[in-house]
Amino acid sequence: MKKQYRLHLILLTISIALGTILRFTNLELKAPWSDEWATLVFSLGHSFRTVAINQVIDLDSLLSSLQLQPATGIADVVNNLLIESTHPPLYFVINHGWLQMFSGNEGLVSLWWGRALTALLGITAIPAIFGLSWLLFRSLITAQITAALMAVSPWGVYLSQEARHYTLAILWIMASLACLTVAIRCLEEKKSCTITVILSWILVNSLGVATHYFFSLTLVAETLVLLIWWWQDFTKYQSRIFGKSWQKIYFAILGTLIGCIPWVMTWRTIPDNQLTSWVFNGNH
Repeated sequence: MKKQYRLHLILLTISIALGTILRFTNLELKAPWSDEWATLVFSLGHSFRTVAINQVIDLDSLLSSLQLQPATGIADVVNNLLIESTHPPLYFVINHGWLQMFSGNEGLVSLWWGRALTALLGITAIPAIFGLSWLLFRSLITAQITAALMAVSPWGVYLSQEARHYTLAILWIMASLACLTVAIRCLEEKKSCTITVILSWILVNSLGVATHYFFSLTLVAETLVLLIWWWQDFTKYQSRIFGKSWQKIYFAILGTLIGCIPWVMTWRTIPDNQLTSWVFNGNH
């Protein structure tokens, strides 16, 4: 048995090593696109409003928003992001600390370091999908296959080489699905989830929405799954929906809603944002 686990540990290590090589190879070779540029600017705590428009400017003025300034803080990151962008701030706040720590104290921000955080999060997704797959299927072979696929996935590698917040959102999705799986197992076994699982679920869901608004699609899918289980219990064992198992799930739903309220209020302003006005313009 120990030999079997050792073999699986070696295989998982190989997948992680391969995924690391693929994600860090030529990490800064391709030119940054506009969204990566925006990520770096906002992560540094800068604003695009300092760049002059409708006039000819020199290169130094254009790149001024990418200059490292240790004096900028998290408050600048959040404030500029909420005013000038349509994204929640968690990844940008984390990236701010990352760039301040590793990208130097002056000069232009390093594109390599700007993408390195995303690459590391993409690498973390390899053991994460291994754990989620094992939790779902109780099969180490299946878990190894999913880890290997994650390691060499062209789309996974592509996302991991962009200075964007997608890989962090992927990790929150996997963590939330793991909590859902545990909750469903508890319903199957007619027992109550631990408070640790419930609080972890609430925290993960709140952080997921604070990372990317599209994380809410995961919450919708999880709600549909829970509704199916709730309806089954309601039609067969009506009293069970008032038991401790469901009470804790109700608490998880309520906690998630409370954790998401600040971002829902911000989300409501997105249709009026000039950055998204093209979506509602019939001429495009």
